Amino acid sequence: MNPWDNSSLSTQFSEWLHAFGVVAAMLIITAFSREFLQWLGKKRWKFLTQLAPSISNLIYLIGFKLFIEVAPLNPKIAAWLESVVYILGVLILLGLIRRAALIGVEWGAYRSNQSATLQQGFIPLMRNVITLFMFATGGIMILKHFNYDVMSLVTALGVGSLAVGLAAKDTLSNMISGFTLIIDRNLRPDDRIELSGSIGTVEEIGLRSTRIGLGNGKTLIVPNTELVNTKIMNLSLPSAEVTCSTKIQVSCAVPFVDVKAVCLTTIDEIEKARKDMGRWVHLSALNDGHQVISIGFWVSNTDETGPALSDFHEKLLSNLAREKISLFGSAAPATTA
Repeated sequence: MNPWDNSSLSTQFSEWLHAFGVVAAMLIITAFSREFLQWLGKKRWKFLTQLAPSISNLIYLIGFKLFIEVAPLNPKIAAWLESVVYILGVLILLGLIRRAALIGVEWGAYRSNQSATLQQGFIPLMRNVITLFMFATGGIMILKHFNYDVMSLVTALGVGSLAVGLAAKDTLSNMISGFTLIIDRNLRPDDRIELSGSIGTVEEIGLRSTRIGLGNGKTLIVPNTELVNTKIMNLSLPSAEVTCSTKIQVSCAVPFVDVKAVCLTTIDEIEKARKDMGRWVHLSALNDGHQVISIGFWVSNTDETGPALSDFHEKLLSNLAREKISLFGSAAPATTA
């Protein structure tokens, strides 16, 4: 067959035209997808703006792969170009996965309100781990594509990883536990917790350990693994607010509505009482000619319960005396819940 006859030239021209048409179509699709992802990123999902370049490059590479299949290229040149496309595709795809994983890690840091700690510890650590994993995966995929024996390499990496894991078992365990604490958000900085009979405030969740201030000038440093595997009472969950309650006894000769009005007025005078939350004054019992009245209100945290109750008792005595209402016996011990 003469390669220069009219029918052959017409066929080759048609194939080249088809191939360049595929490239042009993919360029249009790539440009549209980039703009669409940027628009979505601005409207709702901001992370798409960071992934848009890699996704666009991947779409363009798919178009180039179709071009190689359609164009009337020399088989050796086509095979060489397909290998180049495969390598670029692996690198772009793994880069896209790496970028998405890092966005997830950074989002977790932002959500957990641990930005300073994570910037110093977890984010760089996870960035290095993810990058090394992607490089290893990409290298294995590329070597396998060119028919190299990668089993010995995988075995060597597995043995090396096992040796490192055994040598740094405790350190890795604490690091993973710390990351678990941050992602689960069971503990956060400034949370008030009770651990093994000690009550303190979480100061910082670090890479290997957590610092807990005990309020007496001392700091308790606890390995993260122990926090994950130990029962902890978080006094700040679901919220830090707690109730203060007390009881008084008043003669049945005094109308309950009068005592209730004095108690509500007194609660309003307490600076530490939460005005945006509930309060109550209930007639809880009648005993031997006197009425037992339960009183309660909310404060912001457990540290304020004692001062708030003391302030309430002091003002209540003054207000009752002003209204000429006498207490029947002494107030029952104050409690908090």
